[in-house]
Amino acid sequence: MVYVNKELEDKFKNQPAKHINIKTSVTKVKKKGRVRTAKADGHTILFFGRNLTLAGQMLIFSMAFVLCMGVLLVAFRQPIKYWYYVKTSKPSIVKLAKDADMSEKGTVLFLQTHPQVDQPTQFDNDCPTATTNNAGTSVLGCYIPTTNRIYLLTMPSQLYAEEVATAAYEMLHPVYISLSKTAATPLNQSIESNYNTLQSDPNLSGQVTTFATTEPGARDLELFSILCTEYSDSSLTTSLVNYCSPYFNDDMNSVVADNNQIDNLFTSNQSQLTSLQNSYNNYVNEANTANKDANTAYYDSTTWAAAGNEEENDYNYNIYVQDLDDYNNDVDSINNTANQYNQLLSQNNDLVTAISGGQPVNQLQTEQQQTATNQ
Repeated sequence: MVYVNKELEDKFKNQPAKHINIKTSVTKVKKKGRVRTAKADGHTILFFGRNLTLAGQMLIFSMAFVLCMGVLLVAFRQPIKYWYYVKTSKPSIVKLAKDADMSEKGTVLFLQTHPQVDQPTQFDNDCPTATTNNAGTSVLGCYIPTTNRIYLLTMPSQLYAEEVATAAYEMLHPVYISLSKTAATPLNQSIESNYNTLQSDPNLSGQVTTFATTEPGARDLELFSILCTEYSDSSLTTSLVNYCSPYFNDDMNSVVADNNQIDNLFTSNQSQLTSLQNSYNNYVNEANTANKDANTAYYDSTTWAAAGNEEENDYNYNIYVQDLDDYNNDVDSINNTANQYNQLLSQNNDLVTAISGGQPVNQLQTEQQQTATNQ
């Protein structure tokens, strides 16, 4: 129930009507409605009713509509941007963001850079640091701040996880640049604090040493990406995790797993190559011993034959044949091992070439069998 100002009403009811008539019997308004105003002798009376003009109704409706749309745009701004960039970007690029477990916020930042996956030659053109890096490290991606573009080096299927991890790594560069505009000091302090705790890791300290040469002045920029993609949230302080985690769905654990997958792949390959190399060396030593024994037995056999001792001749010749069989068996083992080693090495070198452009390991040599010399 809404009450009218009785004192103000009495004041006007005894005066000649100049601008508006007020019924003396109206003391209460029983129906609630839209607010309306009327002026009389410089005073404004507020009362309720349903007598707004069409133009007034449309004005109020328009204002309410604009207000609602503004609220909706603010509330759904991020989902709308996410939908737009996902729909307008290449599916393969969107898949990279998804496989890196980027959140909507991280995905939008990533796709806004119009990422491009390059073949090696094009990558060298798009990423100048790829060709000017003389520190022996591999450049698999780059972010160009002046154009807000991300470029990634294409990887073979076995190293797709590396491509995914690199996408996340590069996405965090514009994140760092944006955060630095408002929180540079606490952000860098958090980065350096975590580095001081983890610098005993030779991989981490080695990368920092490299950045000092290849990208002086970008230490914390690169460290931010390294720490947020190569170390699980349990290894980092809460303050740094809070800077990184908004851009991933499962903190950073998924992209850390991608990096670990690549590390485990090369570690496994190296372990197998080392084992095969050791077996190869053992078979070579056994073959050399068997070959030496065979030569000794054959010499003894011919010596006894020249002396006319047929029994000793046959005895030593049989030893020679057995030693020669052992030698040839060892040669088979050598060649089988060498073939396994070289096949795995070729696969590993292809991966190494994809990342660094070099093949640091040579193949093993095979051996030829021998046939027994007749008496």
